[in-house]
Amino acid sequence: MEGTERTENQKNQDQKKTGGWKVHLPLICSALFLSFTVCFYAPVEMFLINRRDFGFGLLSFLWMPVLFAIAVCVICVGIGLLLRKNHKLEVIFTGLLFAAGISIYVQANFLNMGVGTINGKEIDWAGYRPKMLVHLLIFLVIFAVITVFFVINGRIAEKIALYGSVLLILMQSVALVSLLIPAINEGNSISGKTAVFTGDGLYEIGDEGNIIVFVLDSYDSDYFKKILAEEPEFTQELPGFTFFSNHSGTNYETQYGIVPLVTGHLYRNEEATPDWLETISSERMFYDELLDSGFDIGIYTSDIYLIPERIKAKSIDFKTVDLKFKSNFTMFKHLYRMVACKYMPDVVKPYIWLHGLEFENLTYAEATDSIFTCDNAEFLQNLAAQGISVTPGTKAYRLIHLNGAHAPFDLDADGNPTEGTYDESNIGRGALRMAEKYLDEMKKQGVYDNSTIIITADHGNEVYDGELANPVFLIKPAGVSEGFTVNDAPVWPLDFAPTVAQMAGSANYSDYGTSVFDVKEGQERERFIYSYVYGNVHKNVCLHQHGIRNLIEYRVPSDAADPMRYELTGREFLPTGEVIDHFPYCETCKNHVERDTSTGYVTWVHTAAEDHPLMCDCESWW
Repeated sequence: MEGTERTENQKNQDQKKTGGWKVHLPLICSALFLSFTVCFYAPVEMFLINRRDFGFGLLSFLWMPVLFAIAVCVICVGIGLLLRKNHKLEVIFTGLLFAAGISIYVQANFLNMGVGTINGKEIDWAGYRPKMLVHLLIFLVIFAVITVFFVINGRIAEKIALYGSVLLILMQSVALVSLLIPAINEGNSISGKTAVFTGDGLYEIGDEGNIIVFVLDSYDSDYFKKILAEEPEFTQELPGFTFFSNHSGTNYETQYGIVPLVTGHLYRNEEATPDWLETISSERMFYDELLDSGFDIGIYTSDIYLIPERIKAKSIDFKTVDLKFKSNFTMFKHLYRMVACKYMPDVVKPYIWLHGLEFENLTYAEATDSIFTCDNAEFLQNLAAQGISVTPGTKAYRLIHLNGAHAPFDLDADGNPTEGTYDESNIGRGALRMAEKYLDEMKKQGVYDNSTIIITADHGNEVYDGELANPVFLIKPAGVSEGFTVNDAPVWPLDFAPTVAQMAGSANYSDYGTSVFDVKEGQERERFIYSYVYGNVHKNVCLHQHGIRNLIEYRVPSDAADPMRYELTGREFLPTGEVIDHFPYCETCKNHVERDTSTGYVTWVHTAAEDHPLMCDCESWW
């Protein structure tokens, strides 16, 4: 044994003398693989896949992963070189680096649990504990086996580390290039200059009649119905309003749900989103009726990529600005927390999981420009500081998209910001009373009565009806300032554009569809809502292709509040734009509607097996 050990050590020494710096290539490549994967590839890949969810471009922060990757690589190589006098120790350290890189790579690509999007919703981590432990065991076994192999057979292991590291770096580089190409075509996803809505004019309206639209994210129609049942006198806070209690949604996600409110159209993956927006905006839109009627337009949302280019240019708060981070350290921290949500073992995720809003308030614009965010607290803070100003002889259209009832809910029952715990009873009242504070300012300025006010949402909340949740719709027409009405007419978001055009005084409003005021109670109408394939969640998002989801089409019944009567139409819209047949009980997809009898809530409507053949192979950032 001693002779064998001396022989092996002598071989190592001879190898060091004859190989020079080349003998350290396995160490260098393993360190480069680990640092490239975790520090550079991971944040850049996750940003590019989800680039539409960020309010800044890649070049705004690219220096962070570049410097971090270089620093980690240099440190790892430096430590390894300190061990060079005993080549066996250098080999073992190389094995640790390569084992860590492979384990993390496998975790990110094959071992994610599929807990859903990072959107603030509470996750039942206890339910995932068995899978967490299994994945942790796999992670540790991979790490241990590779490390032991380096201890037992260092020379072969070093070759594997050398060529394996180079191969995986090249594979990930090709993947990044494939993500970069569509991002470059979009321009603002890469540039440090970013197109934003600044918030200018949000608190400035006219005295000749305004149209004010509040889009309160996730505000379900059932929230308001619950308020009416528990507190009928609440209607006194909304004089002149009509509540359309049979208002159906079109989709459970903002990316689709808000589209009818900002374009007047349904988006069903017909073509890539920018191309589709250009196509529909080449024709006359309801915005043109507003402009022809003398309204100045102000659009306030962080989902700027869903607004047609020519309409953005008409919004008084649209600018292209240079963005800087308020705190580079905070940006760095959130960036790598996001990375950890995908690349680290599942057992740590309950402790580092993001809410989904961390990146919204991180940037500021140079000079005097501000950036609008959907943040409830920021909206209220600015409203309290500025109030509402009125410009004589003008009229304003303002669409104000706020987080509203979206998790993590941050308002108390009076509509004031709070750091308190989630309280469902506060959601309906709190989000509405936040909007009412703006309306109270309008009353003080004497412009409430002659203004049209709409309070709606991009989608409802799944706690009530799963993916078939319905957003609230309340409207106060100009000239109406007393009473409160409940209307059961079957309306839906495609009625929004013609209603706005009608309120603007257009004689051609019916060119854009049917106004809610032209729909009769009890009328039979064709309405649709779109669920999506939801199985292996890190294979169902493909933002860099045509669409975001495989959309499953349902026909809405005459009573939108009864999800048990929703029917599949047999059509499925793929991310490629193709429309295929979809059947209720096909082999891989199951139409699945279950109601919890104790709460009355309905679970997710559509589920799919992990091997659903229609899912794309892209991964998202969870």
